[in-house]
Amino acid sequence: MSELAIRIYKENNAETTYSICHNRLNNPNDFYSPDNIITDYKVRDIAEYIKISFFNETLDFKELIFNIEHMLFKEGDYTLLYARLLFPTYFFDCIESEQNIEFYSSKINQYELLLNKMYYYLSTKGPIPKIDWLIKKV
Repeated sequence: MSELAIRIYKENNAETTYSICHNRLNNPNDFYSPDNIITDYKVRDIAEYIKISFFNETLDFKELIFNIEHMLFKEGDYTLLYARLLFPTYFFDCIESEQNIEFYSSKINQYELLLNKMYYYLSTKGPIPKIDWLIKKV
């Protein structure tokens, strides 16, 4: 998935938006910490929020779509959002912090179903590269 995310990122030639974002949002205090602020693509925070919410089982898909609809994204932002969702930051965080990766591994099939739903939604907003093995998940 990380290779696909990097390829989609590199192939995205559409205009995108930069913003002030957060390095990681693992707990509520991370949102307010000035040490956690970086400049990145606007979609970084929403992608990390989706991943954290999914793995914490607090993701409300209807609320997520509502929020995305009200963000001022450019066409290329939707492609970058999908690439960010594909990139498994949660695995790299586990390796870095020496946590057990089994928790994330046990939920990967459900996460792939979420990626499938996000593909169909985001492809209505702009051209999102089709990933055959992921689209066939449902």
